[in-house]
Amino acid sequence: MTTFDMSESYVESRIISNLLNNSKSLRTLNLRLCTNLSDQAFTSLPIHCPLEEIDMSFAQEVNRIKA
Repeated sequence: MTTFDMSESYVESRIISNLLNNSKSLRTLNLRLCTNLSDQAFTSLPIHCPLEEIDMSFAQEVNRIKA
């Protein structure tokens, strides 16, 4: 799987965190309008996850992601 689209859903942070930690081929992640997400989903982006694009437009609870 290279693209995962969960836009406009109520996906939880723990689900996204689990996805990022277990997907070595994910390139594009669409989380637009996912209002149930928090910073927790992205606190430990794994090195092996080669994301090229993340859309978090209007994911209001995500404040900042440390690079």
